[in-house]
Amino acid sequence: MEGWAEERLAKQRETGKKCLEIKYIQGKPYVYYSTSTYNRETKKTKKISEYIGRLTPDRGLLVKGSTRPSQEGTTTTTTTNTPIPRPRSAHDLTL
Repeated sequence: MEGWAEERLAKQRETGKKCLEIKYIQGKPYVYYSTSTYNRETKKTKKISEYIGRLTPDRGLLVKGSTRPSQEGTTTTTTTNTPIPRPRSAHDLTL
């Protein structure tokens, strides 16, 4: 695991956010919310992972379906100067 990605994950764990996992696919870190459930029929646990987004060293967490970093707040348009609310990230994460 790369140092900067490991540090961001450690900061999130210190704030109390658990069950976060970083998977490296083609050398790029992707953030998943991972948990497990018990299947009574097979008597085994099954890992369940929910994709949250991709982690970049300079832009932070890129939430699934966006190319912009996840930031709370609003932005303004250049034509009308009306505030546009930004979508919240999955599980309110700001890695």
